[in-house]
Amino acid sequence: MVVTFASAGLQRVDETTWLHSAHGDRVSLTVKNSPLTETAWLEDVPAMRRNLAASYAGMGCLIEAEAVVLGGVRGVAQVVKVPLPNAPTGQLFMAMIFLAKADSHAMIGYFAEERGITGVREAVILARSGAAGREGWVLPHPYAPEVQGALPYHRGDDPTWDAQFPDHPLTRVRAWVRSVTATATVDPAFAALPDFIPSRATFQGRKAEEGNPTVLLQKGANTPVPSARVRVELGWQGGPGTPDVDVSALLLATAGKVRSDDDFVFYNQPVHRSGAVRLEGKRQDRTGPIETIAVQLSSVEQEIGTVVIAASTDGTFGQVRGLFVRVLDAESGVETARFDATSATTETAFVLGELYRRSGAWKFRAVGQGYSSGLAGLATDFGITVD
Repeated sequence: MVVTFASAGLQRVDETTWLHSAHGDRVSLTVKNSPLTETAWLEDVPAMRRNLAASYAGMGCLIEAEAVVLGGVRGVAQVVKVPLPNAPTGQLFMAMIFLAKADSHAMIGYFAEERGITGVREAVILARSGAAGREGWVLPHPYAPEVQGALPYHRGDDPTWDAQFPDHPLTRVRAWVRSVTATATVDPAFAALPDFIPSRATFQGRKAEEGNPTVLLQKGANTPVPSARVRVELGWQGGPGTPDVDVSALLLATAGKVRSDDDFVFYNQPVHRSGAVRLEGKRQDRTGPIETIAVQLSSVEQEIGTVVIAASTDGTFGQVRGLFVRVLDAESGVETARFDATSATTETAFVLGELYRRSGAWKFRAVGQGYSSGLAGLATDFGITVD
């Protein structure tokens, strides 16, 4: 199977369907030879959530959506409620985890119906919360307040109530999502397929509509850097089998070489002597690790014409999926440029991009040059003395 998950309590019906012996809940697994649609945009979680909330409004209500990484594959987990089909009352709660690849996707879903007397959870929560009438019960959708769904988003959808209603179908689907994302495994053959890359034109159009002037760069392209203080972030997908990545920066004089080893900023020398460039360490984002380089462009010494942004790994960059570099305004946090490095194979070091001066102004260029000789070979090319 593409996804292997815990099957305790499940009885297999066929190759793609299971039934829960106690609740009658259904689990299904499907794989399709088509990419996910733009509603599953994984680089912009708020936009993804807004689009999904609008998409489900006609049939019910999106309760929650999260970007996830399962077995090193990016995807999105959704919890949705819809009216129970062919029934005068009751609801069907659905948890679906979509795993995205460039030309295909997999979906594993858990479907739980309200059975017997319905509305008990809602009635108890209404009484305990002290909400008065529909105005106090129905809430603006947390992802898209302007959306009015066929079913309302309300106080009973809050996960803090789940512990008091362990057998409710909404509680069960949420618990299933947590279990699958924590324990399921993905077939290595599926994980190795080319990664999902959303439409560049759609990405730039959406950013323009939202007032976020991101430029999504192709290899070799450049764009002006509009602020004097920037954060350059390198990110990649985590997961089993993914080697660690270390980020570094090289400050080059006009001849394209460092002036001395002091112009090499890396894990053993995290701050440049000028204070203009410093490593800020790694953090874990929703989709994987992020490492940040803070650059005060106005403090970069005049002899320096280029700040090279590089990375190295103890494996190969062909094993590092979803590698990207992006430039953000340090004050506002607005992302202004991005380059997705998708062509790596056996390289052990990589120059992703560079900040460089032109006519007194700074620009950023997407480079995408790999080295099979590791960090030592890359550093030597730029004039570093390697022991």
